[in-house]
Amino acid sequence: MNKPYLTAPVSAQTIEAHIDWADASRAASGVKRLDPGYYTAQARLGLASVALEAARNSDRAAFERARGWKFCKWFSLRQLKVGSPRRKFGERFDGCLEIDHSEYLRFGRRPIAILSHSYATWETLQAFAEKHGLDVEPLSASWYYPSGTQAVVFTVRRSEVQS
Repeated sequence: MNKPYLTAPVSAQTIEAHIDWADASRAASGVKRLDPGYYTAQARLGLASVALEAARNSDRAAFERARGWKFCKWFSLRQLKVGSPRRKFGERFDGCLEIDHSEYLRFGRRPIAILSHSYATWETLQAFAEKHGLDVEPLSASWYYPSGTQAVVFTVRRSEVQS
């Protein structure tokens, strides 16, 4: 399989922010509302959440620059396959095991890729791509949950784009 984009710009800042957020989350979950440290724990969790989202946004921006794509609102698999920026009336994307914590990318106005931070196995992701006529590319890491999900990019098959 041709893998021209195996790197995901997941920064050390994102990994550290995720660790800080996890620590703050564990600390906040053990404190009851009437306990003296409750508001301190909640404030720490809030700050950690903001720092994590900022780090993820920085990684998203680096990914956009590397590919020349832009993150956008969701689109359906049909829209991705035909390259249409327009949804049909009532069209929606219900999600599935393979496309989890999804992010959608466009090139110009056209849908170009779905980036999924998935818990599914690589074999399951490949079978999903085959079933829907898509290419799937693994990224080296996920900025959503670096140690728990694998980031993959679903795109229209190159052979179908060229024909």
